[in-house]
Amino acid sequence: MPKPILIGADPEVFLKDTKTGHFVSAYGQFPGTKEAPVPLGNRGFMQVDGHALEFNILPVETEDEFVENIKDCLYLLKREVKMVDPDLEIVFDPVAEFDETYFESLNASSKVLGCNPDYSAVTGAVLEPPDISNVPLRTSSGHIHIGWTKFDDAFDEMQFALRLEVANKITPHLLRVSKEWETEASTERRKYYGGNGAFRPKDYGIELRCLDGLWLTDETRMRKVYRAAYDSFVAEFKELAA
Repeated sequence: MPKPILIGADPEVFLKDTKTGHFVSAYGQFPGTKEAPVPLGNRGFMQVDGHALEFNILPVETEDEFVENIKDCLYLLKREVKMVDPDLEIVFDPVAEFDETYFESLNASSKVLGCNPDYSAVTGAVLEPPDISNVPLRTSSGHIHIGWTKFDDAFDEMQFALRLEVANKITPHLLRVSKEWETEASTERRKYYGGNGAFRPKDYGIELRCLDGLWLTDETRMRKVYRAAYDSFVAEFKELAA
């Protein structure tokens, strides 16, 4: 019997004030952290990530479950946002440029960028994070997770090499399908984040970090992203799915 291949996602979204059109930080306004995310219905979790809101869906085996988890979490996330401030709305912009004065007023801890490194799917080397902690610009992402195992040491030499190969072969499929909707802002984002096939090794498999969040705006896009990840993985790594 074939092993289940699980596909998950942990996208980030930004907030905008509908009256001013300005980006607003999620920091300090919503519950949930990386260490302690809060449930978002029964299909995922919510957390604050710097100035963005992030949600992660439960990983699933089928395309329909993937889409339903995304849609359900987005619905609940939008409801949470309106409960905090009716003038706020969720946006999927790949790059957010905050008002400089507003950004300077924000808590310093909210400006700290992630401490876990990304790796290049081209070389396997650590990708140095951009030095923009005090720059009023942030990027959002629509990370895709692929799980085929459990409790591996992802940094064991052989296991890391496998995850590097997966990132190297699957990332181009995601980028190819995302060309249908990406914008100039998508290209700008990769100057700061998600370039070089950025990925993170995980004990269950891999996290691919090349995509922004524009695929979340439409169910057709959600399905294309799922298929790009799942189909290419099964085709390229038959032995892992067997």
